[in-house]
Amino acid sequence: MHAVAFADTGARLPERVLLHRVKRTPGDSKADLAETVETAMDELATELGPDHEIAGAAVVYRDAAERRAIVTRLATGRWNTASMVSSKAAHLSVAGMMTWLDEFDDLLVCEVVPGYQAFTLIDGGRRRILVATSQAGGATADSMGAAVTAAWDQFEAAAVRPDAVVLIGSAAGKPAVVAAVDAFGAPVIPCKTSAAASAAGAALYAMADVDGAGEIEERVRRVRGGAAVFAAASVLAG
Repeated sequence: MHAVAFADTGARLPERVLLHRVKRTPGDSKADLAETVETAMDELATELGPDHEIAGAAVVYRDAAERRAIVTRLATGRWNTASMVSSKAAHLSVAGMMTWLDEFDDLLVCEVVPGYQAFTLIDGGRRRILVATSQAGGATADSMGAAVTAAWDQFEAAAVRPDAVVLIGSAAGKPAVVAAVDAFGAPVIPCKTSAAASAAGAALYAMADVDGAGEIEERVRRVRGGAAVFAAASVLAG
């Protein structure tokens, strides 16, 4: 479980990360994961202290069952207003802050964590999701090869292809992952905050206080001053 405290100022993505903490879930159930989300958020709030106002919170989820478990856990506590953000919406949000990729048009965000892979192709304006796929799977060559093939099928059906690939997630640096995404035939660009990128995307989503994904540039501009916003990304559990 990766959790970040994310500032509302800073021109570049790494500059906005105030705190980044990692916690392990006590078990493999959805309830265990939801408990860890709440604990991570509580601990971040404590560590931030009174010097920062928490203007919002968000949690990334991978599937409907995970979303239900987290919502149920947070319903009666201090985080009951936290935004629930899908992994593809988090990818869209954080892609808008990846200014080092502005020279590329359609950007493929590939998130790989233990047991989960997600591919989100975002248009050159960083406002629209062109294709999004996700599946269970690890960071092995076989699993990644199957995931890349499935993603290519979706791209061909939509008549689109990536101009650049950015790898995020705790398994982003594994050789099998890097080798597999080379099959997309586009430059693979590193991300300094790859492990917490989805959490950062959720924080951007919460900052804007909007429903749904899109309008990334406006979201970045509309944040309130003098505040810190954080997100705990359950999509990174494992």
